[in-house]
Amino acid sequence: QIATLGICFISNDSKYTDEVITSIINFIGSGRFEVEIINREVEVIPF
Repeated sequence: QIATLGICFISNDSKYTDEVITSIINFIGSGRFEVEIINREVEVIPF
């Protein structure tokens, strides 16, 4: 089975945003779930 997961995070600090997104990806891939992350895409939209 294949699934797509979307995550949205809003912040005015790009470094913090990157840290949060990385933490979420690491949590998902940590082995607590029977999943394998085969691809990831990150899009930053400045405002």
